[in-house]
Parts: sequence; C-alpha cells; structure tokens
Amino acid sequence: MPVLSFLLCLFIFLDLAGLLILRHFKKIYLFSPVSIIVFFLFFSSLISLIYLWTRSADISVLSFFVFLSLVFLISCIDILFIFLRHKFIKDKEREPRFKNPIDVSIIVVAVVTILFALVTYLQFKTIRTTCIKHGYEVDTISKFYSAMRSLYNSSLMNFSGILTQLLAAQKCLAYIFTIIAVYNFVFNKKLVRVLSYIPAILVYIVSMFLTSGRTELITFFAFLVLVVFFFYWDSFFSSKIEIICWSIIFVSIFVLLGYGFYEYAVLLGKKKINFISYAYQYLGSPILAFNNALQGNVPNFSSAYFGEHTLYFFYSLFSKMGINVPESTAINYALMPAALLENPVINTNIYTAWGRWYLDFGYAGMYILSIVWISLYSYVFYRVVQKREMNYFSMLYFFCIFPLWYFAVEDGFYSTFSLSFIYKFGYFSVFYYIFIGRHNTSIAWANKQDNEHAELNPAVSEEQ
Repeated sequence: MPVLSFLLCLFIFLDLAGLLILRHFKKIYLFSPVSIIVFFLFFSSLISLIYLWTRSADISVLSFFVFLSLVFLISCIDILFIFLRHKFIKDKEREPRFKNPIDVSIIVVAVVTILFALVTYLQFKTIRTTCIKHGYEVDTISKFYSAMRSLYNSSLMNFSGILTQLLAAQKCLAYIFTIIAVYNFVFNKKLVRVLSYIPAILVYIVSMFLTSGRTELITFFAFLVLVVFFFYWDSFFSSKIEIICWSIIFVSIFVLLGYGFYEYAVLLGKKKINFISYAYQYLGSPILAFNNALQGNVPNFSSAYFGEHTLYFFYSLFSKMGINVPESTAINYALMPAALLENPVINTNIYTAWGRWYLDFGYAGMYILSIVWISLYSYVFYRVVQKREMNYFSMLYFFCIFPLWYFAVEDGFYSTFSLSFIYKFGYFSVFYYIFIGRHNTSIAWANKQDNEHAELNPAVSEEQ
C-alpha cells in the first residue's frame, strides 16, 4: 500500500475541504487562486495514488514532505488573505443593483459572426493546404486531424501575420461575447439576448479544435465556469444543499470534459488507451514525475543557464534587442527530459508548475516563486473579484487565470509572457471598452441598504 501517497492525498483533500468550509462561513467566493490549485492537486494526487496502489509503489519521503510543505504554504497564504480581506473591501451584504441588459446591435453581432466564420475558414484552408504540401492525406476527418497534429508538433504549421492577429482578435471578442451572454442570461432571463451571441461563440469553438491542442479548450472552459459562478453566486450558494449540488455538478462537468479530451485525443490519431490510463498520463503523472526528479532519477534534469526553462520569453526578447544572451528553446516542452514511469512505461514531460521552478532555481526558488505568484493572484482576487463588481479588471482576471488551472500539470505563469499574449491583452481591453465598458459603466453590485434607499427615492435611482 502506498502509505505516503495516501497520506498526501488525504492531507490535500482535508486542506481543500477546510479552505472551502472557511470560505463558506466567511461568505467568500469559493474559487480563489489557492482553492483552484488545491482542487486540481487533489485530483492529480488521487489519480497517482490509484496508479501506485495497483503497482505496490510509493513516492519518496523527500517528495512527501516537499509536496506537503508546498501545499501548506500556499494554503497559509490564502488563509492570511481571508482574514486580512477587510484591508481590501468592507464586509457588507451585497446584492445586484444594476441589471440593465448589455445590448449589442443584432447587425453588429451578425457581422462579427460572419467574420468569425471567414477567419476560421482561412485557418482551416491554411492547415489543409500545408498538410497537402507536406504529403499528408486529408480525405477523412481522422487523417486530417492526424496530419494537422504532426505539422504542429514539427513546427511546420505557420500562419501569416495577418491571420495570426485575426485569430487572436477572434478569441478575445469571443470571450467578450461570452461575458455578455452569461450576464444577460443571469440578470434578464431573456433567451433572445443570449442566443444571438451563441453562433459566434460556436464558430470560435470550431476554431479551437483546429489548434490540435487542448489548451485553448481548457482555458475557455475555465473562463466560462468562473464567470457563470461569479454572476450566479447569490443564487447558487444560498444554502448548504445548493453548495453540495453545484459542487457535484461542477465535478461531473470536469470529468465529462476530461472524457471529451480523451475522445478528442483518439480522433487526433493518438494511440488508443483506456480512459483511466489517459487520465493518469495527463493528470496523475506530474506528481510521480516530480517525485522522480527530486530523487535524481530523471536523466539530464538540469538547466544549462539561469532560468532556461522558465524565462525563455525574456531571453528571446533580449536576443532580439541585440543583447548577447543564451538562446532559450525551452518553450518547446518536448525538449524537457522525460520521466519514465514503468509498468506500463509512460513518457511524460510535465512535472507540475513546481517542476520547472525547481529545475531552474532549486528548492529556495521553488518556495519563493510559490509565495510570489500565489500572493500576486490572491491580492488581485481579493482586491478586484471579491468586491463582486462586474468591471474590466474582474473580467481581465478571469481571462488571465488559466495558469492556476494548469498548476498541477505544468507551469503556465511564465508562458503568459509572450508577444501573443500582449496582443490578446490589447484586443481584450479594446473590445471590452467598445462592447461593455463604454455603454454600461454602472454595472456593479451595491450594498443592500443602498438599494433600499433607491427604492424609497425613485428620483435618485432614475438619476443614477
């Protein structure tokens, strides 16, 4: 029996339960940065535990205490912010005040949908042409996806600069439309105000499938779930029963999404394996891979220079500026050494977010970066999101939250630093101002006593 793995899984579960219970009694939004990270760490540890149990293996004592201390550290940061939240907001009962729909002209939405379809068609045409150019067969869906994946993996898939920018703009505008659709559905319950945005969002989803990877799908799903729970907070969690029910629904959606990725992987032409093995390979293996790395059992698990596997964007940027720095290629995850997990042999290059930090900066850097990144995200969360104001900064937070969802698998914090993300940041900001901010500057949650005052003084409400 893998005693240490069982104790680690049990500790993470109790830690997660404690954090959620504390947040419930403090009436705080459940999806804090630490809650998200610990949630996925629990699933990862559970899957790795099942794997080790069937093979009479276990993690090392060193790995057990390292994981234990890291989870305890980030949980303490979250607890600290919970009790210091009064420094950021006043703890008053709040309820939705401004519920006017966010109206975008049907003509504008239709034009955007057509443009989305055109951009997606150009994306598909470019992929198909490139596949044929390199001798791949594309006469069936399976062959097309297999060829597309091969080209992406070999870095032979190149889009023009204009198409790349159009795809980035499409993504950001699809996220803006998602915000509007969810907001209008929650606060107006009129399907007409929601359905008009669905075609554009569906076209974007088709475009995501043409990227061959699951990253975009996971990111979009994370954004959608958090925005829905953000707007529905008062409706969903008015009782303990509702908390349990919605938690079960959320976990079920998570499992179904994982199974969808499994079927998607089969479509892409990957080797047919059962769902449990697939789940282990992508969610359970990082803990065991990091365990092997900490024990020195991964060949060539080292950095040739400072920050080789994390600071690659900065090295690339400095190099383009003419500064003589090492040329980093660590953005290609396949270049990382593989941890061989035997019986069956599974190759992996994912070591949790802590793996790259440990690889580049050692134990001290791993703990310091945990404090820095978790504190930064927690500060923004309590400063912006916990106020429960639907504004640019709260939506931007959800747009940039994807590293937290990947934490149990891979480092996503430093991958944020790229020219592509800078472009997307700009597009998201502009589109938010055009479609939401400029026309609906008063969308917010007000204190309950303010609403009562407004009801007694209609003139004040009309003036606002």
